[in-house]
Formats: sequence, structure tokens, C-alpha cells
Amino acid sequence: MLIIIFTLIWGIALFIFLVYSLISLLFRMISYPRDFYHFAGNQQPAKIDRNLQYYVIVPCFNEAAVIQRTIKCLLRFKQFEIVVVDDASSDDSVGQIKQITNSRVHLLRRHLPNAHTGKGDVLNFALDYICQITIRQRVPFEKVIIGVVDADAQLADNALQRLNAYFSSPRTNITQMRVKMYPHFKNWLQILQDIEFFSVNHMAQIMRMYTKTVGLSGNGQFFRLAPIIDKIGAHPWGNALLDDYELTIKMMLKKIAC
Repeated sequence: MLIIIFTLIWGIALFIFLVYSLISLLFRMISYPRDFYHFAGNQQPAKIDRNLQYYVIVPCFNEAAVIQRTIKCLLRFKQFEIVVVDDASSDDSVGQIKQITNSRVHLLRRHLPNAHTGKGDVLNFALDYICQITIRQRVPFEKVIIGVVDADAQLADNALQRLNAYFSSPRTNITQMRVKMYPHFKNWLQILQDIEFFSVNHMAQIMRMYTKTVGLSGNGQFFRLAPIIDKIGAHPWGNALLDDYELTIKMMLKKIAC
């Protein structure tokens, strides 16, 4: 009996997913001409805001194999300050980070027993540090843009151009970058995950733009600091399993405009 129930539930879930994907695909095909201009970052504001200050948070736990590559890729963007938070790694992550001598790289370390308490705590820890810097430098929170990038991620070459185009408009409070897997796939699972990230999720996000329900992801999200601090608080992330979607829900409840 249990097998029948679980099979039925699985079948219903699969049906909903396939219908959702089909609707997303059809919607994307119909709306593409409008989306390309309005949502893809191709529009250019009347004036680029040169006073925007970017801080990119990189949570790190046992990422010695990839963390240097990620930091070096982020350093290509001259406006970025990179805040790496090591959450009491047991490998050589800290040693790898310290080998990069650049004033735009800020290494924060959490130590046991106050570490390993969740990604939300790691991000809040970094945000406290960023707020202290911006207050000390007297930079308005309206000009501070916070990004979150995974320790094994890399932004596209035109990422900063697109971000400046979006955030130069004072009405823009959040942006979610499109996510793609590294191109050297090792198995079919990575190929299918890339299709999910780069195609299905992207089309779903385009649909959500029309309903103002865009979801932030744990990787590649950027937001303006002022509305988050003003309406949610200094520690916007909690202990939810999905820290990214938790922040999205909080923003919706506080009616923070995208």
C-alpha cells in the first residue's frame, strides 16, 4: 500500500514539474523579444552610477582545491571587495587564501565552537563586517551592493557591466545572476544539472519577474544593502535549510521592490 501511495505522489510531482517546465518554455518563447531588452541587462541607464561599492561574500568550508581560482576570478572585477568567510575549515583553505596578497581580499575566520552553525550565520557574520567598514568609511548603504558567490563559482566576464546597468537605477534592489555549471562535464548528472540551472530555472525566473516573485539563489545573488537593513535587519539570514529562499520570502513579506 505504501509503495502505491509513494508512486502516486511521485507521479503527481513529476506531472506538475513537466507541466510547469512546458508552461515556462512556452512563456519564454512568446516573451523573449520583450525580455531581451527589459530583463537581460541589455538596457543601459542614462548614467552609470560610479559610486556603487560592491562587496562579494564567499562562504568557505574545506574548499582548498578551488578557493584560489574563485578569488582570482573575482579580483578581475576592479569594483569588487571580496569577503571570504572560512567556517573553521579542516583542510588548507586558509593557507590557500593567505597566498593571495591583495588589499581587496578580506579573510574572516570563524572558530569552533562558534562555527559550523549554518550558512545563514556565515553570511550574517560577513554582513556585520561589511556594515562596520561602510559606516567607518561613511558610505551610504544605498550605494552598497552585496553579492553572494559560492567558493567553487565564477562570474561571467560581463557580470560587472550588467550589475552596474541594473543597480545604477535606484529602483533596483535585487538581481539574481543566471547560473551555469562549469563546461567540462564529467557525467550525465552534471549535464542535467546544467540544463536545470541554465535553462529551466532561468525561464522560471523570467516568469517570476512579471509577478514580482523572483527567487534569490544561494549563488550569484546581489542586493542593495539599504532596504535589507532598514526592513529586515542587520542579520537578514536565519537558520532555515534554504537560506537563499528564506531571504526571498522575507523580502516579499516586507514588500521590498525588485
